[in-house]
Amino acid sequence: DGVVNKVTFTLDGATAGEATTSPYRITIASIASGAHTITATATDNAGLTRSTSVSFTVNAAPTVSVTAPVDQQVYQIGDEIVVEVAASDLDGNIAQVELFSGRENHGVRTEAPYRWTIPAEILPGCKFSAIATDDRGAKSLSTTVTYFVNLQPTVSLAATPTGFAVNPVEIVLTAD
Repeated sequence: DGVVNKVTFTLDGATAGEATTSPYRITIASIASGAHTITATATDNAGLTRSTSVSFTVNAAPTVSVTAPVDQQVYQIGDEIVVEVAASDLDGNIAQVELFSGRENHGVRTEAPYRWTIPAEILPGCKFSAIATDDRGAKSLSTTVTYFVNLQPTVSLAATPTGFAVNPVEIVLTAD
């Protein structure tokens, strides 16, 4: 029954760090996705050791991007906006992809191709983004793609009332 002098931590057989004061802990900044084993080996003042191991899996987050439309695309009211999203997962499968325009959820797709068709009636200056979720529950948010919907201008013509003559004739044109 000695006093613990140090605890050595190994990650997958390679030394990850050592702690000499209680609580005995280290921080590992980055661990690759996949299956791993971490072992803690305590050494006491008599040089005796005891080890314990824990196995765990690091889940890589999926990748996701809006591939269509291109950023800054301009549409006319009445156009159909075809939105396409690419999603992949390094260590598993994509469970679902959600499409958003601002806070509005345009739905979920559970199989590729991840595609939506949306009428161009949304207010100008909108943004699309997507969230991909993998089969282990990890989520990633895409960067946003901005699109614009042109509002059609209105034009009205007004002339002097019928039977009223002015010299010269005045015609008022207004465009909004």
